[in-house]
Amino acid sequence: MATERDGVIKLDKFSPEAKALVAGAQQLADEQQHGEVTPLHLLARGIERSPGIAAVFKSAGANPSVVAELCERALKRQPKSSGVAYVSPRLIDLLDRAEREAKRDRVGEVGLGQLLHALAQEIRA
Repeated sequence: MATERDGVIKLDKFSPEAKALVAGAQQLADEQQHGEVTPLHLLARGIERSPGIAAVFKSAGANPSVVAELCERALKRQPKSSGVAYVSPRLIDLLDRAEREAKRDRVGEVGLGQLLHALAQEIRA
């Protein structure tokens, strides 16, 4: 699982695109000097950098630009911190959920689809 051990999360079962999205979320948290990388960082980076994720929002009737703006507003309310942002327990749970989705879907790697589905479950929780 993606469970954190010794401050490192394991993403060996994640596709290159999914790994890049998680890394992008970490980078966004660092850029904004946040103490934790959260599912919100993952969503914001996904809408910004993944045409496929933006297309999912469009097909659901949501304007990706509006969702991105809402994410940006919410990120501005996150507390600032010095140093590197740590992966939040909520994001670790989301990554574990995405791995379970991949296993259920019987695919070899966690892809953007599994991350997005896990993110949707996080938002409902």
